[in-house]
Amino acid sequence: METVATVLLRFEGGIVATMEASQRNPYADNDVVVYGTQGRLASLGGLRLYTDGDLELVNAAGRRRTEFRQGNVYVDTVEIFNRAVHGNGEFLPSGVDGLREREINLAWVESTRTGQPVRVQRHDP
Repeated sequence: METVATVLLRFEGGIVATMEASQRNPYADNDVVVYGTQGRLASLGGLRLYTDGDLELVNAAGRRRTEFRQGNVYVDTVEIFNRAVHGNGEFLPSGVDGLREREINLAWVESTRTGQPVRVQRHDP
């Protein structure tokens, strides 16, 4: 697979998103930032297996940052799965979430191969 990939996503209603994934960027920030019409919400540094991070909201009222401490995300996922199997909660992520993720990744690969945009069909619940 690729060691560096950049994706441009266009959603219904005109929303545009970019994403970069890389195993080669040393000291990468590993952030998710969402910009909206009234502010910005960022998960700063919290997307790795054992990484703690901050959640930052910036809007007209100012800047608010909250620290969060996460455990091992894989252990947490297995515990949630076990509870759901025994009827104590929902599967997270759901099977539908997994299917959608696979469809998006296959479209990403196809677009990279052809150099053309690939439409991912919307599935209403």
